[in-house]
Amino acid sequence: MDSSISGHHVDVTPAMRLYAETRIMSLKRRCEKLVSADVTFTIERRVGKSPDRQKVCAKFVLAGKEMHASHADEDAYVAIDKLREKVARCINRYNGLRNNHHRHGCPKRELARVLH
Repeated sequence: MDSSISGHHVDVTPAMRLYAETRIMSLKRRCEKLVSADVTFTIERRVGKSPDRQKVCAKFVLAGKEMHASHADEDAYVAIDKLREKVARCINRYNGLRNNHHRHGCPKRELARVLH
């Protein structure tokens, strides 16, 4: 699986890069069709006394389908964990729709709703 981790106006430390890589690579066990992952770190500037938030955005490619997810939190490591949970839920739903041979209705429409 190809993966790229970058920062938009943020310096990504080696510890953040390693943590993100291990958390994202653990998703490979859930879905063998996971082709690539692009993760971007940004900072959301907030007005007033509230602290800035670390935002993590990711784009995953699953055998021709794209999945986008993002999460923002004050701690970058928490944002990575929450992002991984969101993507894991989407992958489980994708696998369930793809593997369900007894479904009724239009499967393509339901699959498109999950992935976009």
